[in-house]
Amino acid sequence: MGFFGNLFSRQDAADPLHKYFAQQEKLAWKWPCKEYEVTLGVYINGTLNYTDGTMDSYGGYIYTAEKLPDKIDRQKAIELCRAAMDPVNVRATKNKFGQQWDDPHFAVAIILAVISTDESERDQCIREIIQNSHGGLLASRLSYYLYYHGLLDKYCPSLREKLQAYYRISQSPALLSEEREGFNPVGLDLWKRDTLYCGVDCKTRRIQGREELKKLLLSGDRQISTATANFLQNQWKSERGDLSSKIAEYYEVCQYMQDELDCKFVDRDGYEVVLENGQVHKIHR
Repeated sequence: MGFFGNLFSRQDAADPLHKYFAQQEKLAWKWPCKEYEVTLGVYINGTLNYTDGTMDSYGGYIYTAEKLPDKIDRQKAIELCRAAMDPVNVRATKNKFGQQWDDPHFAVAIILAVISTDESERDQCIREIIQNSHGGLLASRLSYYLYYHGLLDKYCPSLREKLQAYYRISQSPALLSEEREGFNPVGLDLWKRDTLYCGVDCKTRRIQGREELKKLLLSGDRQISTATANFLQNQWKSERGDLSSKIAEYYEVCQYMQDELDCKFVDRDGYEVVLENGQVHKIHR
């Protein structure tokens, strides 16, 4: 593309790290729907994983977190996101890579929803992710971002939408940096931690989500309490998980649902369970 005219300096060509990034950047703009991640991470916060070819004892390359602060460029990040969502590029990538390629539309939209300088574009991306069932994990991340910045009333005005957002937050997934000791996030992983999750760890996020659900249950409004209880029960049933683990997480909430709202709980085997004094009792009938 002509975009690259005089983009790279002689210093870039001589420095292995800058040379590597220049290669990744050129590839990203050639196939923005497929090769955007490394380049976009550098544009956003100037960091990336890089290997000089050194291998470990298992024969795998050793990567280190590197910094390229001189390459941070918000406008280029916005343009690359738009290129990755461009229908023309999407069709070209699909024709080239076929089944080996996944459309990154939502993964890019969530980035554009935060970094775009166009308010209407941000608004459109946020609403698309929140309201579209394909949002999945991305909707969970965006829900916390909106919650943290006090934007849930704007984008999730109904009780149902708020319940969905708070539940997503209460199930907030851990980032790799929280699961792996010594893992230093870079690029888009770093951006997710610091921007989407606002530097808040997953344990705290989950507690915050449960506390918001608890507030709705204990609101004093019978209609809101019942709607919240029904939502939670339907959510747990649809997940088909181990109810006892859910009760452990939400014990105080479940106890209130049982005692005050006459809710019944059934475990994965179809047996009714009763909560009493911090214990789960199974009723065989």
